[in-house]
Formats: sequence, C-alpha cells, structure tokens
Amino acid sequence: MSESIIRTLEQAYTAVIHLHEVQGSNTFDSLANPDDHEDEDAKQTLRYLIEKLYLDASVLAERLEIPNFSSIINSERIAASSDFSENIYTHHDELPHLPHLSRINMHISTLRTMTDVASTTAHDVLKTILQNTGKILIKNGINPSKENHVRNAVLELIRFGFEDAHKEVPIPKGFKTYRADIGIPSVRALIEYKFVKSLTEMKASLDGVYADMKGYSGEDSWRTFYAVFYMTEPFVRQDEVERKFGLVNADLNWIPIVVHGPSSKVQDKIDIEIGSV
Repeated sequence: MSESIIRTLEQAYTAVIHLHEVQGSNTFDSLANPDDHEDEDAKQTLRYLIEKLYLDASVLAERLEIPNFSSIINSERIAASSDFSENIYTHHDELPHLPHLSRINMHISTLRTMTDVASTTAHDVLKTILQNTGKILIKNGINPSKENHVRNAVLELIRFGFEDAHKEVPIPKGFKTYRADIGIPSVRALIEYKFVKSLTEMKASLDGVYADMKGYSGEDSWRTFYAVFYMTEPFVRQDEVERKFGLVNADLNWIPIVVHGPSSKVQDKIDIEIGSV
C-alpha cells in the first residue's frame, strides 16, 4: 500500500507542475472566459489527489496499528477539505507551494520510515491465515461445496488469534443492510469470501465485491476489507485480480486475496442439477 501512496504522491507533484504551467499562461481574457476551465480543472485534479493521499495515509496508519496518528491525519483532512488546492508563490519556490500537500508529504515520510522496519502486525497474521485458506481446508479434510463451508472453516482458526471474530456482520446502509462474512472489531477488519467454480463465476464475484465496496463505503467502524476469492481451480492469478482492482480504481483499503483448494465434486454436480430444475 505504501508503494501505491508514493505513486499518488508522484502524480500530485506532476499535477503541481501542470498547475504552474496553466497559471503561467493565464491571461485576463482566459480568466474572464466562462468556457475556459483549464485552471479549475488543474486545481480539481490536485484536490482529488491530495485528499486521496490523506485518506490512504490514514488507512495505512490504521494498518500499522497507530490509530492516534491515523486520527490526526483524518482530522487534518476534514479541516482542510474546503480547498486542498490552496497554493501560493514564495520568494524561494519556482513552483506554487501547496501547504496541504507539504503537510501530508511529511506524514507519509513518517509512515514510510515505519513500514521500512521489519515487523509483524495483527493484519500480517490475519492476511497469512487468509492466504492459507486452501491448506486449512485440506488439513481439516474439508471438501467445500459452497462459500459458507469455506468461511466457517477459516473462521474457526481465526478465532484462535482474534477472539472477537464473528460471522454475518450487519452493515446498515440507508434502507439496506449488508452482511459481511467475517468481522474482527479489534482490528476493524471485514472479510468477504467468494466461492468460485469457473472463470465466469470469477467475473461475477469481482462484480459482487465492487458492489460491496460501494455498500460498505463511509462505514467508519471498519477500516480494512479483505476480499478472498476461493477458487476450486486456479482460474486467475493474484496479480491479475490486483490489476483489475486498479482498473476500477478500487479503494486501497480493499485487499484482494486469490486462493484455490479442494471442492466437493459430487456436491457440485448435485447443486448444478438442482439449479437446473
């Protein structure tokens, strides 16, 4: 995640250069022209990138288990949200100076120092468990035929490390209530499992996760979301799903995990026959 933040930071500084070029080419006529949106477009891009940096840095601080630092970053974001593109020219800067960009850059530098330190967090442990879903099922002699079989087997193991883990967590959103497969309040994490038996089902499962992203958005009780795609065969690779997440601009607090393992072939056939009746 820190690498993604650095890429966004690079985009922000490129956007600063573009704003400088636009402001340098402004004339009285262009500023007075209601159809000339170049200046506002450049500022809008910066507003988006800087707010994204604040949000992503806050999530990263949560994952590093420094909630106080995350709260500080989030408070600054709320206080500064009126105009992230505020900029001034100083006597020693050739490019416009953006106070909010400088501030979040300082926070990101601190977080990078912490991520460079080799350490194991609760989220590292949780992610390792999820990545070993297939091994957990094999070890317990489980041949799943549906999503709940996978979820329940992994939940049993998760509870050894996270006693507050529970299933079917309600997420109210307007007139609808979503239900996450597994929730762990102590680390503010939700886990969604998808049971995939074909490449076609993989595509549908991705769409389902994208819908969950929208449904869970704005829910401050949870900060990290794991989407685990359990495949009965290796239909896709981890990097392919990560790339698909990138193409739809998936929230960085959603982490895809692609695994495969055993399945009940007999039960699969029964399910198909029943569904065709």
